[in-house]
Amino acid sequence: MKSLILTSIIFSAGLSSPDAILKSEPIKVRPGAEFVKLSLVFNKNEKISRISVDSCDRPFNDGIDFFFYPGFRSSYAEAGKKTLGVVVPRPNDPVRTVAIMFGNNEDLCLNSIKVWNGAGELLSLSLANGAKASAASIEPSSTEVLRSVIDREYTNKEKTELWRYRFRSDGTFFVRGFADEMNDSREFSALGTYKIVSSSKKKAKFELEGMRYSTPQPWDGLVCTKECGMQEIPGTPVKESVEIEHASGGALFVRNRNDRSSRTLPFSDLKIRASTLRE
Repeated sequence: MKSLILTSIIFSAGLSSPDAILKSEPIKVRPGAEFVKLSLVFNKNEKISRISVDSCDRPFNDGIDFFFYPGFRSSYAEAGKKTLGVVVPRPNDPVRTVAIMFGNNEDLCLNSIKVWNGAGELLSLSLANGAKASAASIEPSSTEVLRSVIDREYTNKEKTELWRYRFRSDGTFFVRGFADEMNDSREFSALGTYKIVSSSKKKAKFELEGMRYSTPQPWDGLVCTKECGMQEIPGTPVKESVEIEHASGGALFVRNRNDRSSRTLPFSDLKIRASTLRE
């Protein structure tokens, strides 16, 4: 069995060290967390043909998205089984990072990750000396609005131009949105990191910094570029302050108070609700 060396493994809502899964020990997430992401960064480009994840004790109740970089590739595994996996798109193309997004699956417990190379050989996974294995860094229980938002997905419920917001407890965000360019609505995926500027019982203010990419499908998969020794992907920088405030009936408002001409996320006020299985 050949070995695949990782320089980073990041678990966005972990209670246990994410590298435990490399030793065939289960890893668990914070109770109630959804839209958890597990990211793997290899020490060099690899050719990978298949990848799978195994639940500790029960079938996954929602499907799982797998994202591969370079190349903005993704695959989706349908729910209903204890082990879910995919064939990597364009397996002859190199893979440097894999991001696994677990959707509406709650109370995750993961038992193993398995990766096969281009020759169909099962690979062992190990962390390089000094490599990073990190889990959650933000405590979401401090205020009501943070408890509602962190490790959830919220959408505006529109059938057209459906916006999606995810704020994870590892300090990363994902926004799926639309930008009007020459009267043509273009879909984009924005990814990066956030800081909590202020938080009260009903309102929280976030500073977002990252990049925005034109993608035909939601692409919540980029782990890192420069810090992984990879070339940056051309895109539009995102630097934005947004407020999230409780509304009536369990909804939230996300507000962008920046001047319209300087906004890097083109919206003002959106009423959003927690998303359900595969909207």
